[in-house]
Amino acid sequence: MMKTARRSAVIVALVSLFVQLFIPVSMALAASMNNTKVADWRNTWHLHLFNGLHWTDEGMWMKKVDGKVAFCVEHGVDLDMSGSGYNPSTYSDSKKDQLAKIAYYGYYQNPTNRNYAVTQMIIWETLGDSLLTTPNKTYQSEKKAILDKVAAHDCKPSFNGKQITLAVGDSITLTDTNGRLAAFAQQTANTANLKITKSGNKLTLTATAQSKESGKVAYAIAKAADVGTSFVYTKGSQQKLVNFKLSNNGEFSLPIKVNLNGNVKARKVDADTNRALPGAKLKFEYNGTTKEVTTGTDGYAALNGIKAGTKIKISEVTAPNGYVNKGELKEITIEPGKTVEVVLGNKEQLGNVTLAKIGKEFGSDMFNAYYSLNDAFYGIYTSTGTRVGAITTDGNGKGILQNLKLGSYYALEEKAPAGYVLNTTKLPFELKYAGQTVAVTTAHVDTADQEQRGTATIEKVDAVTGKQPQGAASLNGAVYELYRAADDKLVKSVTTANNSASVSGLELDDYYWQEVKSPIGYMLDPQKYTFKLAYAGQNVTTATATTTVKEQVITGDLDLIKYGNYDWSTQGKGTKPVMLKDTQFTVTSKTTGKVVRTGLTDTQGYVKFTDLPYDTYTVTETKTPTGYNGIKPFTVVVDGTQKSQHYTIENKVIEEKLRVVKVDTETGKTVLRAGAIFRIKNLQTNKYKVQPTAGKTGTTDKLATDNSGELPPKRSATASTNSKKFKLQKAMYWLRNQPSSPSTAAIRTASWSSNSLTSPKRVSPP
Repeated sequence: MMKTARRSAVIVALVSLFVQLFIPVSMALAASMNNTKVADWRNTWHLHLFNGLHWTDEGMWMKKVDGKVAFCVEHGVDLDMSGSGYNPSTYSDSKKDQLAKIAYYGYYQNPTNRNYAVTQMIIWETLGDSLLTTPNKTYQSEKKAILDKVAAHDCKPSFNGKQITLAVGDSITLTDTNGRLAAFAQQTANTANLKITKSGNKLTLTATAQSKESGKVAYAIAKAADVGTSFVYTKGSQQKLVNFKLSNNGEFSLPIKVNLNGNVKARKVDADTNRALPGAKLKFEYNGTTKEVTTGTDGYAALNGIKAGTKIKISEVTAPNGYVNKGELKEITIEPGKTVEVVLGNKEQLGNVTLAKIGKEFGSDMFNAYYSLNDAFYGIYTSTGTRVGAITTDGNGKGILQNLKLGSYYALEEKAPAGYVLNTTKLPFELKYAGQTVAVTTAHVDTADQEQRGTATIEKVDAVTGKQPQGAASLNGAVYELYRAADDKLVKSVTTANNSASVSGLELDDYYWQEVKSPIGYMLDPQKYTFKLAYAGQNVTTATATTTVKEQVITGDLDLIKYGNYDWSTQGKGTKPVMLKDTQFTVTSKTTGKVVRTGLTDTQGYVKFTDLPYDTYTVTETKTPTGYNGIKPFTVVVDGTQKSQHYTIENKVIEEKLRVVKVDTETGKTVLRAGAIFRIKNLQTNKYKVQPTAGKTGTTDKLATDNSGELPPKRSATASTNSKKFKLQKAMYWLRNQPSSPSTAAIRTASWSSNSLTSPKRVSPP
């Protein structure tokens, strides 16, 4: 940092002499100074005092002389941190006024450490220094804001010097188009004693009875303490310090004249709301003179400049549109320098709206208790949609809303009465002015609502399966009659289709359904099914009532007795019939093709199928006892003609002929030899088969081949078969000679089938 040149002692002596000659006595004594750091900014400069010498500030420092903030005007000259002996003198630099404004707007108006530092830098630049660098990034914008205020200091409000003339009670609002009024915070004069209101760039002046005939209003920017002489403080070779004062307060003024003649103002208002009423014609009578004045938008009619002491009668000639003239009269006396005000009130002409409601079909005569014109609810709205009231109808469908203001309205139904559909149509009406002598006017609204109708539906379901009918039965084709319950009057007859039938367009009422013809396969239902077709709410056009009826299908029983023609397993052919256990029967619907029942016969050959639904069935023997032929399927019809059907079914024993042939085991050729003896044993009975002896009486169990090597056909055995004990094959049984033991034979067996059938017989129960 550069070492600063020192001021000579001669200069110090001259300055001291100057201070002694020109400063006030109160400041003649030497002052003390202290120096406080306010910012850590390292700024670099070219200093004008040293021919542009480069200079760096080690921070920014605030100077105070005897407690008064001062600024450095010799940048780069040495200054102690503190000390006494500083002598004041008037600061007379050519830029002192500019510098004073910078100090005022930069710091004195808002005294912060930062504002001091910024202001000091602007002062140095104004004095000729050039700022090279600074860490303060916002310095330039802060500088501009301060200098803008400095530049505007001498700019006055646009109405500065304007002559203002007011009557007592009058007000005037002045707007500063220069935008400067807000800066003038100090009122310096109000010699006319006006009532003054200042807000932003607006100044409102009001003359009162206490105002003076003339005077002025004045405002200044600065306080008195901010105006005066700027003093420079010097001490030897120390840098000069200046405490700045503005040379003037920036005052503007308005010359004022107040008219102190008496005035009268009559105000026409709404008697209920106190709202000003324009358009009323008022009559003023005084000193043999009559004047008619119409109230303005503010509701006032006025006479000005009337001699004090004058008595004036004020009356209404014509009421404002929409109001009633009640003939009010007021009398006043003019007072000097004052405005006498009277108020005349008018009652607003009001209106009533009446509403009459009927049904579109029934009119005002209700069909029954399900319909009513009572309690319909209408909202009343202005034409712009503001709700102002409501009307509720009585039992005759009538209602009223009173004390509405004149204008255009509409009624809107918000709740329909019982039995009616809500009407969403806006119903407009207008309450028109009926003249100033009429207190209440009237409008009327007629309206009609659509009666709610209903649809009654009868729905048929199967009591067991629901909507799906059983067997060959059908839920369609039932005939129902709809009756009104109050008088048993037939309304309509319908036939079911798709499980249901409906009647529409019905009045709301009590009804019942009566079946008069049952559908195919179901029993006729004698019950009356009552129901209410009740109001379904205002937003529903059609009420509905569905009655579900559970139908009983026609059913029948089927039983079977199963027996064999004889017991082949223990008794043999020719014995008595035997009851067959565990014969399986399957019952299949011809309508659906599905098996509906399966059953086995008991020890008595008996099986029963109960409650078979209306249908045609195929009965099939699906499991036949061993050794017996089954039967062909047969048909059973359940149609309600008889409750039970009984069948006896005979199964024939399976019987086949046995052929025995003697053959050579090696060649396979028939052995043409007679006399080979055979016996046939029944494995179930453990008995041998017998037959009549040839050419003799009696029987024998021995069978002999003839010359062809075969058992003679006439002597061939007929044998019954049992799949568990003895199986026969379609092929013949062959007896082959064995070379080692020609008397033994081998028997080959295979299964055999038979189609023997005995048809079932329908009989009475066993």
